[in-house]
Amino acid sequence: MPQTLTLTDALRTIDLLQDLDDHQIQWLADHVEEVHAVEGEAILREGEPADSLLFVFEGGIRFQRESVPDSPAFFAEAGEVSGKLPFSRMSKVGGTGRAIGNLWLGRLREVNFEEMLRVIPPLNQRLVSLMADLFIPWGLAGTGDGAPALAGSAILYLLKIGALATALAVTETAMAKLRIFRVPDLMGTAFALALLSLAAETALHA
Repeated sequence: MPQTLTLTDALRTIDLLQDLDDHQIQWLADHVEEVHAVEGEAILREGEPADSLLFVFEGGIRFQRESVPDSPAFFAEAGEVSGKLPFSRMSKVGGTGRAIGNLWLGRLREVNFEEMLRVIPPLNQRLVSLMADLFIPWGLAGTGDGAPALAGSAILYLLKIGALATALAVTETAMAKLRIFRVPDLMGTAFALALLSLAAETALHA
């Protein structure tokens, strides 16, 4: 596979890393494992332990639950971050990841997350914001740095939860009213069944 960039240059093509200083980029270069794959080759398998943050340098990744053929597919393209994020509780890979085109990526193992966040403090808030984006598929979360962006993502996430809670409350209320309106019918049915049971018992003892 032709490769025209050095690993440090490739790391700077990742949107989240472009403004890091040379020391921080070098730390990443010293700790990531380079992975190359050709079109269709599996780099992650559904059900495997989720233990790596992925930096996609070239090509892309297509994720899908192959155990459910009609399940939706998700994609990670060059310049993006994928895999397990710091602070995530994901323990297993949710879908098989296959290369799109000639794939080149950097894999950072979970055992290095704590040191990475200590050496590269800006990634703390950036990766939290990225995780918020993943949890808010309506595209509401911001991608900026700093406390305002993080606070904005949190507020919008809470708004989404509030909307879902409201919808659930309305549904439950409607179902409760329906159950109340059906009480006479249910009581009538129960009375009829009781009469049938009594009739059957009387016949058996006749």
